[in-house]
This record gives sequence, structure tokens and C-alpha cells, in this order.
Amino acid sequence: MRANNGKNRKKTIRINIFRYIFIVLPLACILTFVIWNFYFVGVKASYSIIESEESRVVNIASKFFIQNFSNVQSDLFVLADSLNSYNGNYSETDIDHISQGFLFFSKRKNIYDQIRFLDA
Repeated sequence: MRANNGKNRKKTIRINIFRYIFIVLPLACILTFVIWNFYFVGVKASYSIIESEESRVVNIASKFFIQNFSNVQSDLFVLADSLNSYNGNYSETDIDHISQGFLFFSKRKNIYDQIRFLDA
């Protein structure tokens, strides 16, 4: 009876191993695959959200810089046009008038620390 009982026990162990290998292991693999896919979908969605937010920030910064540089450019043209009225002949009084004009301009604009006339 004991020999038969030992065979049955080995057979039961073998059946349990086969059940584990053919049922539990594939289910664990499928579950791992599903969880892995959910993780990557979440990561991809996070990257997409971050990318769209960064794109929005870059667009806002780009518009800001374009607007500021166009304002500075128009100010430069105004200052250059104010100098053109003197035809390159600058007397001492002309230089005083120009410097006063630059001073008033910088006070009104309130964004420039210095405005200098370097050369004709």
C-alpha cells in the first residue's frame, strides 16, 4: 500500500507542477503583459501632456520676445529718424537737443537704462 501511496503522491505532485506550468505561469505572463501595457500607455499619455504644455510655453515665450523686439526695433527707427533731420552736421546745440530728446524718450518709455549716440 505504501508503494502505491508513494506513486500516487508523485503523480499528484507531477499534476500540480503541470497545472502550475500550464495554467498559472501563462496567466502570470498575461497579467504582467497587461500591467506593462497600462504602464506604458500612462507614460505615453504623460509625455504627450508634458509635450503639449511645453509647446504652449514655447509659443507664449516666442510671442513675448517677438513683441518686445518689434517694440525695440520701432524705437530704434524713431531715434534714427530723429537724427536724420540733422543731416550729419552736429553743432554743440544740436548735440544738446539730441541728448535731451534721448533723455525724454528714455523717461517716457521707461524700459531703457541708457540711450547713446555712438557715431553717424
